[in-house]
Amino acid sequence: METIDQIIKQDNDSLLEQLEALKRNALKARHELINGEFRQLKNPEDKDERINYIIQFIPLIRFVVFYPDDELFEKLRGYGFSKTVLKWFTPIEKITDELIELRKMDGVFFVLNSYLFAVTAYIETKIVVEIVESFDLHVRHGKDEESNILHKNYDNLIRRREYNRSKGQKGKVDFGDSIIYHLIGSIEKQVKDEFDFKKMLLDASKGEFEQSKEFFQAFFAPEISKSKVYSALFPLLKLTYKDKELLSQEEFDDLEEVIYGGSYYKYKTARVKKILLKK
Repeated sequence: METIDQIIKQDNDSLLEQLEALKRNALKARHELINGEFRQLKNPEDKDERINYIIQFIPLIRFVVFYPDDELFEKLRGYGFSKTVLKWFTPIEKITDELIELRKMDGVFFVLNSYLFAVTAYIETKIVVEIVESFDLHVRHGKDEESNILHKNYDNLIRRREYNRSKGQKGKVDFGDSIIYHLIGSIEKQVKDEFDFKKMLLDASKGEFEQSKEFFQAFFAPEISKSKVYSALFPLLKLTYKDKELLSQEEFDDLEEVIYGGSYYKYKTARVKKILLKK
């Protein structure tokens, strides 16, 4: 049976592997964004042109989102990316600082490897969809429902993939589709059986990633209350769920109305519970 020290070491090793991979990808993507030559957006009114324009940036921005700097922001603004996109940039140091604080807590074990994946996956999901929607790439899809072009393409691709598999054939796919097929296949092999990866991918393409909540609940706390755990998780969730209202201590103190009896601890606990436990 493994000791707690062995479990922590394995978790820390996996954490470092993730961080090293993030940094490798970010360095390559940053160099290309700073120095590369990109298709120009000559006619912003043309939806097809806007699609072709942003497609060249999406894979790169996903990788650099955790390594922002002034030069990179200046470039991205020049490419036409708005504040709603740039707000999702989150320095990896801030994330790791919060993970280190969680590791220091007595009486609880957090699976930090899973936590880092939850944070990065959620932010990467959100920034990609924010890019698509900031360029107003909405289309009619399904039963006259409006969706973004990313969700439509993923939905169509998955349907084609399932049809081809049912017929025992590969079907014709272009280079872009083949990359996504490979991504789907590789992730399907890694995720647990209880996850519906198809739903996860389609939800993510609409800016939803409810599965991240499951990863944040990966902790073992026999000696302390869950309220204390939820309060400790608040800073990390504040970095992650930027689409939720999560007040800082100063913002809480400046509220005109007194809520939670003026207790910031109770507020943090309640907000985290609402995010993680709400179905």
